[in-house]
Amino acid sequence: MSAGGVVMGARFAPSADGVAPGVTAARLAAVTASIHTAAGKELSKGAATANPLGSPVASLSWAANHLNSRGLGLVAGQLVIAGAMCKSRDFVVGEPVVVQFDGLGTIRLTVED
Repeated sequence: MSAGGVVMGARFAPSADGVAPGVTAARLAAVTASIHTAAGKELSKGAATANPLGSPVASLSWAANHLNSRGLGLVAGQLVIAGAMCKSRDFVVGEPVVVQFDGLGTIRLTVED
């Protein structure tokens, strides 16, 4: 959380095997993202490869295996943040922000105090 925040959108509906349709480990590792003001000024950009271990899937796998080695585990529905893609600074409180995840969707939000 040293970058300051997490942006969440709607959940993907999983297919029968529990994975969102069209979302693979390789696809998640290749995602890029950008954060802009509503007026279009770019505030930050980044890539999933900036995550620890090079991808969110590798980071999540490591975390699950580490917990398992300690006799613990993840719980269904638990939120796990596997790393950051963009620095979340340079926001103005009350200003609308647009976050675009290449190929996955766009989230619009307003940073509140």
